[in-house]
Amino acid sequence: MNSMTEQERKDLIGELFQKKLDTCDDGHECDMYLFDLEEMSENVVSSFQLPLSVVPNLKVNGKEYIVPMVTEESSVVASCAKALNTLNKYGFYSHVLLKTYSYGTIYLRAASDELKELFWVFFPQMKELCKDSHGRKITGYSITQANEYIRVLIQFSVGETMGANYINKSLEKIATFIKEKIECEIIACILTNETDYKVVSKISFDCSEVNNNFLVLADIAKVDEYRMVTHNKGILNGIEAVCLALGQDTRALFYGLKRQCLTTYVKNGDKIDATITLNLNIGVVGGAIDYHPQAKKNYEMLGCPNKKELAGILASIGLAQNFSEIKAITEEGICLGHLKLHNQKKGG
Repeated sequence: MNSMTEQERKDLIGELFQKKLDTCDDGHECDMYLFDLEEMSENVVSSFQLPLSVVPNLKVNGKEYIVPMVTEESSVVASCAKALNTLNKYGFYSHVLLKTYSYGTIYLRAASDELKELFWVFFPQMKELCKDSHGRKITGYSITQANEYIRVLIQFSVGETMGANYINKSLEKIATFIKEKIECEIIACILTNETDYKVVSKISFDCSEVNNNFLVLADIAKVDEYRMVTHNKGILNGIEAVCLALGQDTRALFYGLKRQCLTTYVKNGDKIDATITLNLNIGVVGGAIDYHPQAKKNYEMLGCPNKKELAGILASIGLAQNFSEIKAITEEGICLGHLKLHNQKKGG
C-alpha cells in the first residue's frame, strides 16, 4: 500500500470494508470542536494530529481484520505490515486464559475482626449496592492485615468495559457503607491496574523464514534485561498504536510490560512456535470509543470486535511487531531495515 496515493488507499480499504472509509482529516462530518474536546481534558487550546494508518491484512482465528494504527513512528506501521505479509499464510490463534476480573483496593484502619464480620454479614448487600446497567458487579473480596493498616481487595467483573470509573465509584460506595457500620478511618480507595485479563496469541512459521540468529536474539531477551526492555518496547509499539486509534487508555498498557520477556520462540522440527502472553486493561464499551468520532469510526473499521476479540488482535499485532523487529536486527540490521523508512520521512 505504500506505493498508493492516500485516496487509492482509502478506496482499497473501502472495498475491503464494503463501505466508504470516513476519516476526520479532510471532512467536517466528524470534526471535534473545542467544546467537544473540553469534555475530554482541561485547559484545552487546540487539537493535536497524528497520522492514522491501516494494516489491512491481519488474520486471527481465521478472521481477517483491517487494523487502524496511530503513531508518529513511520517504521511501526511498515514493519507490522511487512511481518503480516510473511505470517498471514500461517495465521494467528489467540485465546483469553482467565476471566474478566479487575480489582480495587480500600486501605483503612479498623479492628480487623470487626471488619471481617462486617463483610461476612453485609457482603451481599454491598454487591447489590454496586450493580449497574452494564452488568458490572462485585464478585469477591479478601482482607489482609498489614503493619499499620488493613487492605480490602475487591474483585470486580467489568464485562466489555475497562471499568476504571465504575470500580472507583464502587469502592467509595463500599467505604461509605463501612464507615456507617463500624468505627474506622479510611485511608484511600483506588483501583489497581492489576488484572486477570490475560490473553495469549500463537503462530507457527517455517524455520526458513528467519536465520539462525533469530532464535538466539529471542532467547537473549529472556535473560538480559538490557535487551528485554527494548524487546518488550517493540511489542508495545504496535499495540499502543492500535489502542491510540481506538481511544483506549494507553497508559494502562505499561502494566503488561512487567520485568519479564513477553514472547517465546521455540524450534519444533522445521517450524518455530511463537507465543506472546499479555495482561491487558482494555474495553470496547465506555470511554473515548463511545464519544470520540474517529475512534468510533476506527472501531467500526476493525469490525466492532468484542473485548475478547480485541485482546487477540492486540496480542497478534504485538507478536507480529516483535517478529519483524528481531528479523530486521538479525538480517539486514535495524538501520537498513526499520530505520531506512524512518529516515526517509520528516521525523528521520
